[in-house]
Amino acid sequence: MSDPAHRGVCPTCLDEDAEEGRDHYCRRSWACVEAVACPRHKIGLEINCSGCFRSGLFQFRSTPVGVVRLFCRDCDAIVSARRFPRRDQTDLLQVASLVGEAIGKGGSEFERIDAASRFLWSPRPEGMPYIAALGLSLPYGQRPSVAKGAAPLASLPPAWRAITTTTIANLLFQVAPKTVPLSSSVREAFRQFEQGPTEECHQAPPPTRTASVVNLRAETEYRQLARGIIQSEGWKSLPSKAGRARNRAIGKLMLRALNDE
Repeated sequence: MSDPAHRGVCPTCLDEDAEEGRDHYCRRSWACVEAVACPRHKIGLEINCSGCFRSGLFQFRSTPVGVVRLFCRDCDAIVSARRFPRRDQTDLLQVASLVGEAIGKGGSEFERIDAASRFLWSPRPEGMPYIAALGLSLPYGQRPSVAKGAAPLASLPPAWRAITTTTIANLLFQVAPKTVPLSSSVREAFRQFEQGPTEECHQAPPPTRTASVVNLRAETEYRQLARGIIQSEGWKSLPSKAGRARNRAIGKLMLRALNDE
């Protein structure tokens, strides 16, 4: 995870640390991009305090009895699962395990997962990411933004990482526990996204036209032509009012003078 504030924790694991007299500590597996639930306790990883519901504010502190606990910096509560029961996330764990195995294999499978995550968070014409337009049940709260070029799974908070992981599994492996099925148009859009922008057909450039040669005259000749136009009967009969008609008449006099030379 690129942002430590988005690395969720399992409060039940932390409660077990306290019961065994150990310091609270973060498990290495919680930092994986596919880590959205605890495989031991089958509950979702959390970044929100269960007391004040603020997010991204956990901090390790030493207690008066000499053990380290993870606290909420806003309300000073110790992170714990004892406040209320958590929902079972067995289905989510299965999906996360499937995606995690594919990521671990690397190669083409990892590349497809990376492409799918970027596709789901690529902006649509109206600016909304694709994942927000699929009719899915999205996490509560403000939708996070993903910087251009960033890997979405490495920069999303757990709840949004979970819905992204589930949708990737649906898109690539047709595994869709309790989610809206993806339409064929979405799968076609992803196929085109994977292929990248189509190359433009390189046509032969149109033949260049030979520029006409303009034989410029000496400045004295143009002055002589201008004097002749002003002294001509045609000049005297020009429309008195300035406008399109007068300009057309002057143009005809100039053209006639040039052609008569």
